[in-house]
Amino acid sequence: MIDSLNTTVVPFEFDSYERLSDRSFVLKNYKGVQIFNAYLGILFNHSYDKVDISKPNYVLNKVTTASKGQRKYVIDTNTGYEVFQLPNYDDDITSYYKDLFVYKSHGKYGLMDYKGRIIIEPKFDKVTINEPELAKYIKRIDSL
Repeated sequence: MIDSLNTTVVPFEFDSYERLSDRSFVLKNYKGVQIFNAYLGILFNHSYDKVDISKPNYVLNKVTTASKGQRKYVIDTNTGYEVFQLPNYDDDITSYYKDLFVYKSHGKYGLMDYKGRIIIEPKFDKVTINEPELAKYIKRIDSL
């Protein structure tokens, strides 16, 4: 990538790129996948085998999942830094609200916090975040 002053911002060693969030791109080459934050003009060193770009925009503007080897991580889409590792490779996060993620494992849904701790075991066919109820739940957790 070259900026408006014709300065190379990202070296010409990547085979492809895809938009990840409103601020970042996924760059791919034979070594793996890295995240470039266009807003900051920084190519982050964290490298993955794959980064999921298929999540809804409101999720991608904050987090997504990435895999490396047989491990899957929730990562910050603007830096590529690992937020936490998911318990199983086939697990996923589908949405979030404040510091909670809707967590999917074996086709069932539950809730996970921003540190990767399972708050509600994935045993539901669907999780709909009802904000007033969730706000009460979060307030109760914070008071413990």
